[in-house]
Amino acid sequence: IQYQYPLGKLTVAPGDTLYRQVLETDFAARRILLWNANTDQQVSVIYKVNNDSEIALSEGIVRSYQDGLFIGSDSMEFTPVGSEGSVTVGHLQDVRVNRAESSTYQDNTFNNRDYLHEITLTLSNFGGDEIQIEVVDRYPADAIEFEFSTEPQRDAGNLLRWLVTIPSGETMTITYHFKGTG
Repeated sequence: IQYQYPLGKLTVAPGDTLYRQVLETDFAARRILLWNANTDQQVSVIYKVNNDSEIALSEGIVRSYQDGLFIGSDSMEFTPVGSEGSVTVGHLQDVRVNRAESSTYQDNTFNNRDYLHEITLTLSNFGGDEIQIEVVDRYPADAIEFEFSTEPQRDAGNLLRWLVTIPSGETMTITYHFKGTG
């Protein structure tokens, strides 16, 4: 995929680097708070940006500003007109998360799945406002006989997904277990 940006006539001396702004505009965006429990120790703040401009957005660095202040930068994928791109601007500072997993040997009682895996996902909101966080966790392909404290949505790629709301000053815990190999 390739897109050409017409820059008009430019004058550059040999060896010089020229920077040219192609687009400066405000984009509609929705904020997602995401915790990938299997890999992350913090909640990511992601903006899903709707490209409603007249030109495709090339792959590259996006700098984000709020009220004129720089709040972060991230690389963004090629985003055609009318599509949505993702920009991660940092981590949520007033939320603490923890994933704990234990495995207990069960003496081959589960059809060659010798272990009971118990997972506890804990989210604490120390901020002043209620927040909604999307929690994602991954399980092994051979896992069977799940039990959940809160039923998740199951997605392709062995993903479990919860959308949780945590009031200010409160802690939420999600527990589940399954049987599987070591």
